[in-house]
Amino acid sequence: MFVKSLRLAGFKSFADATVLDFEQGVNVIVGPNGSGKSNIADALQWVLGSQAPSTLRSGSMEDVIFAGSPDRSRLGIAEVELTLDNSSRVLPLDLNEVTISRSTDRSGASEYRINGAACRLLDVTELLSDTGIGRTIHTVVGQGQLDAVLHARPEDRRTFIEEAAQIGKFKRRKQRALTKIERVEENLTRLSDVLSELRRSIKPLKRQASAAAAYSELKSEQVDLKQRLAAAELSRLQVAADASDPEADAHRAALLDDELSNVRAVLGKAMSEREAIAETAETAQHTAHRITRASERLGDLHRLAAERAKRIEARLAAETEEGYRERIRLLATELSRWSEQAASLDVTATEAESAATAARERAEAASADAQSAEDMLVTARDLEVARAQALVRAEGAEVAGRSAIAAAEARVTAAQERRDLIATERERARSALGAAESELQTIDHQLDTATEASAAAETRLEAARAEVHRLRDESAATGAGKAAAAARVEALEEVLSLINDLPGAYERVAPLITQARLQASDATAADDDAADRMTSAVAIVEQRWQEVATSDEELRRLDALASGAAERVATCRRRLEAREVELSATDDELSRARDAVVEAERSAIEARAELPAMRAQ
Repeated sequence: MFVKSLRLAGFKSFADATVLDFEQGVNVIVGPNGSGKSNIADALQWVLGSQAPSTLRSGSMEDVIFAGSPDRSRLGIAEVELTLDNSSRVLPLDLNEVTISRSTDRSGASEYRINGAACRLLDVTELLSDTGIGRTIHTVVGQGQLDAVLHARPEDRRTFIEEAAQIGKFKRRKQRALTKIERVEENLTRLSDVLSELRRSIKPLKRQASAAAAYSELKSEQVDLKQRLAAAELSRLQVAADASDPEADAHRAALLDDELSNVRAVLGKAMSEREAIAETAETAQHTAHRITRASERLGDLHRLAAERAKRIEARLAAETEEGYRERIRLLATELSRWSEQAASLDVTATEAESAATAARERAEAASADAQSAEDMLVTARDLEVARAQALVRAEGAEVAGRSAIAAAEARVTAAQERRDLIATERERARSALGAAESELQTIDHQLDTATEASAAAETRLEAARAEVHRLRDESAATGAGKAAAAARVEALEEVLSLINDLPGAYERVAPLITQARLQASDATAADDDAADRMTSAVAIVEQRWQEVATSDEELRRLDALASGAAERVATCRRRLEAREVELSATDDELSRARDAVVEAERSAIEARAELPAMRAQ
């Protein structure tokens, strides 16, 4: 596997998209100082997942984006694509080429992609974990790093060797597995608490289940008994129906009908008699009233006749025969005069009757004309009323149209306000989602950094333990040397005590004893030094163990934060989707309200156009 091409767009000094094609073997990039050769190495480190701006020779991640020049404005996004030749299938993908890309904007958010599909930094790290390429491995050796590698301490060299041997990947996997195991243990603890709580509630639930079962049985028994009772009642009614005689029932019904008819006839006759008696009584009462009035009139006439008789008797007593004759003559004269007047009045009455007849005919004709005119007037009034009603309806329709327009515009305004509010909430949800995703990315970065720190701490702990084992072996060796030197001194002194009487023995053994004592002293000093170094190494192991424990605690804390951030991201996404749905529904409602406004305005225009013609009529 080798690098096939590298594409840079907006990264540092590469404002335009630049593609570098590489061939198998050694490839060399040559250029003067300041031409951007080191930026290519920085691009490789960046696309592989470098998170520290110092490794990219920058103060912040925003500095990797083209900052502009006197002739060109700055860019807002930087992107690097690394294409690897996977013909040998080193990468666990069934593809001949694998492209890893990373892009970022000035907000600091980074996006990773593998063959165009969005992914996480962890996915990129896992994909390259078996290839010897990665952001924590010395894939790119920059200026000054080679000298640091050559002059590194043994423990640092061990770290380099472990990185080259890809041991850190397994340590990280081990740490993640341990973290997952701790989570599982915590979940098991919570599950145990839940189970204990459920066990405590089993007995009440059993009692409730027993009561529910008993209720179900009693309910079923009640339904069964009701069905049996209904069946028994139905059977009884059927038996009673079978036992009844239709002919006897019909005969009884006929007798009852005859009796009812007789009763109705008697009642009818009684009513007729009552009405006749009432009419007779009313006639008798009217007759009595007329007799009473006639007797009263007869009494009055009798009194009047008596009075006239008295007056006539008085007048007869006062008048003489001559007076009677004069009176008869006057009466005859008066009779003739009144006869002439009566004849004249008859003629006048006949003429008046003829005139009245003609006037009556003229009046009837005038009445007919008046009736016709009145009918025409009624028709005209009806037409006027109809026109007035039509005008009122048209004006009412115009007013209703204005009201409908106002109501529709109010609905449009309300829908627009709801849409603006929902749009604002959607932007807030989007901002919250971006913040949550940024927080999650930051926590993932911190988690990766903490994982690397934990791996480094474990490496240092293993190195310290190895040093302790070495010093323990060295201490055992120096202790053995010290014991051997002391044993040799004792042996030589014992030999000297045995051969001290021999001439020249002391001179020959004394130098050996002195040398053995010096060696014993050196061995004691070496053992003491080894013991001191052993104590220091044990203290360093304890310190390294504390560092590992601190890193583990930090990993657990960051893992909990990552879980919470992931939940917040999911919540923000659900909220954003809900706001999108609400916004779509509000847009539909706003469109319908605007259509209603247009329709109401069209109806109002038509109504206003008809009003002048109606008013002119």
